[in-house]
Amino acid sequence: MTNSIEVPGFAEAYQTFRQNQTGPIYSIPRHEAVLALYRAEARQELDTRFEGKMWLGPDIAVNKDVVIPPNGMAIAEIDIDPILLQPFFELSNYAIACARLTTRSRFAQLGIHVPSDASGDIAKNFHQVEKPDGSKAYASWLPVINYARRPILLPEGTTFFYPYFWNSKFMKGKEIKDALNNNLFIKGEQGRDWNFWYGIAPEGNDGEIQGIELNIDETSHAYIPQNDETMSINHSPAENHNRSSVDQYLVKPVPQSTDRILWIGETKAEIELAKGVNGMFNWVVPRPTYDPRFDYEFQTNSVIAIGGNARGKMRTEIYSATTPELMPKSTVMRFVKG
Repeated sequence: MTNSIEVPGFAEAYQTFRQNQTGPIYSIPRHEAVLALYRAEARQELDTRFEGKMWLGPDIAVNKDVVIPPNGMAIAEIDIDPILLQPFFELSNYAIACARLTTRSRFAQLGIHVPSDASGDIAKNFHQVEKPDGSKAYASWLPVINYARRPILLPEGTTFFYPYFWNSKFMKGKEIKDALNNNLFIKGEQGRDWNFWYGIAPEGNDGEIQGIELNIDETSHAYIPQNDETMSINHSPAENHNRSSVDQYLVKPVPQSTDRILWIGETKAEIELAKGVNGMFNWVVPRPTYDPRFDYEFQTNSVIAIGGNARGKMRTEIYSATTPELMPKSTVMRFVKG
């Protein structure tokens, strides 16, 4: 049975979910001020345990089939293994709310979006379930959004997102310069394919470098047209770099629209990250002509490039208007010690 809510807007869908949660709620005090204080203290303890580095968690699976409607949302029941999430559960069941969540790239290209802050929903809805063989296991509820114009099936056992913990500190300045050709490699022409990124300033000195701006290859633009037929892809770890499973649904060219649609692109430059450095795409993606205080589009929540695993042209999953004056031409990657 699929527990889904078809809605016209994603923000409305997420709010509907949070107002109508139905599963058992963990018994920590629910007053938001108390929870916020607890999270702040728990984050300090976790940052110490992880020695200031980014922690990447295990892939998490749905425990029964779920279909996410086009441009809508479903509530998925997911497996939770406290042993694999031990750093959090050593503190309390609620400490998982201190993590953030990110969607696996292939599923994001299909249209799946797991909200970054939905770890709080996982914490509040943590409960025990009985398996067919009579054994006990743990589960929770998670809102899953579909930005595509086709329904998406996540079969039972599909691993499509993972939690991570990060202290919100980015590498910058000399740290990024020192990483170049050491554990950060860029193949492409600077100024044409990529450039240093200085935040809202168009240029700066080496000490002000905050990341790398990557130009998107305009010939790579693709999207998933509207269709009533359900999509599904293999979630096997062996398929993580096999883009053909997604490419079967992608179509070129992307139609021009002043309304936001999901489209996929590839960077002109190739990136390789060695272990010790993880990349993070900015959620905010600037328009070609913009006021940086106001005008932007956004990258959906598949934002991490894992050091030791990320190599080649990076794919972006952008939800934006697609007319020439509004469609983003670049994306920004920042870097975190991991």
